[in-house]
Amino acid sequence: MQVTLEVLLRPVFAVAAVLYLALAVRTARTSMQRGTSVISFFLFLIGIFIAGTAFITGTTDPDIYGIGRTLGFFATGFMPVAFYVVYRDYTVGPPNPIVIAVLSVVLPRQQHWQ
Repeated sequence: MQVTLEVLLRPVFAVAAVLYLALAVRTARTSMQRGTSVISFFLFLIGIFIAGTAFITGTTDPDIYGIGRTLGFFATGFMPVAFYVVYRDYTVGPPNPIVIAVLSVVLPRQQHWQ
């Protein structure tokens, strides 16, 4: 069962990453307004994060694993910033500082568990 799951997860993560990246491109091309470009950037970061997970899952090559970790760290480093901008643009005002602090700690910390 576990071997089947490991074989199945890598292509599922790869397809999900491609779909998120395609959605980011489509969102960016629909309108060149500031809010749309920020949402597109956020979707792009999610796609990169999932692509990094696809590289990490089930690999024994340390170089491929390093590529996946680098993609994951890059994406999780910028996700709180993109979330802050999206939240600020589509709500009444900036979020509570504790929300940004929690996101800044939780997202990079999850990389340790992979």
